[in-house]
Amino acid sequence: MHELRERYPAIYQEFLKGNFVMKKSERPFSAISDDQAHEQNNKLTKSDGGAIGILDALERKWRMLHPGEKAPDDKSLNRWMKKFKETGSVAKAASPGTSEENVEHIRQSCVRSSKRSIAR
Repeated sequence: MHELRERYPAIYQEFLKGNFVMKKSERPFSAISDDQAHEQNNKLTKSDGGAIGILDALERKWRMLHPGEKAPDDKSLNRWMKKFKETGSVAKAASPGTSEENVEHIRQSCVRSSKRSIAR
């Protein structure tokens, strides 16, 4: 660490920018080290029944929403997760896409009423 500035100037610059912490919110002075964030996530998983409790709650919710149906198996869940990571969706059909006409219409609306478009 003593020689970081000379040996790895790019990494040193990132440290100066504050890129050695995690931010769970955009509030100033709320950044925490990655170790601390990891410990907080571990605590969340271990409290209130932990991971098993979370899974039990999800299973109960599934049974309420889908009475008589079996919950998805691990293979299905993994397939859906992979598809979601690749495409951003788990839908079977392809995305309908966006027409240039709609994009232009929305762009013009934003230009005309820029304050309204960012008010939310």
